[in-house]
Amino acid sequence: MRHGERKRDRLNPRPWHADYFQLRALRVQIAGEIGRHFAGGPPIAVLDVGCSDRPYEPLFEDVAEHYVGVDIGPGPAADVVASADALPFDDQSFNCVLCTQALQYMPDPGAAVAEMWRVLRPGGLLLLSTHGVSFVDRALPDLWRWTQHGLRLLLAEFGAWTRVTVAPAGGVFCAAAYLVGGQVEAASHRAGVTWMSEAICLLLNACAWNGDRLTARLFPEIPPDASVNYLAMATRGAGSTGRTQPSLASQPCSLGPQLGTR
Repeated sequence: MRHGERKRDRLNPRPWHADYFQLRALRVQIAGEIGRHFAGGPPIAVLDVGCSDRPYEPLFEDVAEHYVGVDIGPGPAADVVASADALPFDDQSFNCVLCTQALQYMPDPGAAVAEMWRVLRPGGLLLLSTHGVSFVDRALPDLWRWTQHGLRLLLAEFGAWTRVTVAPAGGVFCAAAYLVGGQVEAASHRAGVTWMSEAICLLLNACAWNGDRLTARLFPEIPPDASVNYLAMATRGAGSTGRTQPSLASQPCSLGPQLGTR
């Protein structure tokens, strides 16, 4: 969290905030995957790794029978206190594992991904989001940043998956707007003129939206060169091994799903 930033509603971000595109895209992407995989099916069991205050639990209301939150330390939303690289659950216990904005804090991301794979049932869904271009979190040991290729490789090395897709949250223009807007927000909070940052961030976001849309139209087959955030969506295979051969082929990404316009 940036210095001076108030806790925000992650499900309903405001376009005058610097992290608007990141949060909007993540909500739409997660909701879309839930609908595609679980709507109309039997009730599921969900594990939220690094759950914090469980901001995305409402998205599972119509499909989840059990929702378990696990975090590294005690808190009002954590059902279980444990490290992500040593999850205290039996093999193949959950239909869906959700881990949002926590991977960058984990000392051993590979071990954590292997554990998420282990507790997933065959055919189960992993939803794993983390930063691409972002500020360093000064309050916690913020250790890692990823690219689309890096996330695919991480999952391929530590799990047997039948599908791995990595979706960005916007492109270069949205990333630039986030970085500039974040600095403006921090300065305006210190100066006590929050209204000024809201006006500037709204303008930056409007320009970024149009800039990334134009880029996507001009280069529809090329993934963004930079993004604030990525969501990896992976389906567990039936194999018993924790390693598969990675595929690093770039996948084209349309701007609409990235920014939540569908």
